[in-house]
Amino acid sequence: MSRNVIVAGFACVFLAGCNNAGGGGSAAGGGGMPAGWNATDACSIIDKAEMAGVMGAGVSDGVLSMVHEPDQATAGVSECGYTLADGDRVSVLTRWSPVADNTPESIATTRSVMADTLKAAGGPQVEDLSGVGKAAFFVPKINQLDVFLDDARMLVLTLPTSLDAADAKEKGLALVATAN
Repeated sequence: MSRNVIVAGFACVFLAGCNNAGGGGSAAGGGGMPAGWNATDACSIIDKAEMAGVMGAGVSDGVLSMVHEPDQATAGVSECGYTLADGDRVSVLTRWSPVADNTPESIATTRSVMADTLKAAGGPQVEDLSGVGKAAFFVPKINQLDVFLDDARMLVLTLPTSLDAADAKEKGLALVATAN
């Protein structure tokens, strides 16, 4: 089971927008994104200094990729890949939807697809986390933390597999706190 395949597959899901109308928060950024949450620049949401502080290691670079500009019906998305001084990598995928589509149903679908994919691959189970954003779940072994911050914003953190699950989850939650 490849972590990159799982993350890339979910990035495609995150690009989709719903056809229902709705607000995505106070528009102050480009394309209607809220101030302080430029989902098309994940490297600005968690910067190198914040990443280094939480990970306890220098960050040699942060490379922006998978940029998709939002429009009236589709989400803005990007990923920032950080290389740590020890060679490990952390990725941060950010998403903002102009139609506030982080509904309980879409969150349940995202979680279900993740759980089914992992089960089919013989992988770990998804662990629900309470008290983090609107909803959150963590996947041990691949050390992925998915957080639906509110109706329009979400992020996916993929931490090094060299970390044990408890340490990865703790560092992931600390990174989420810097993103809010």
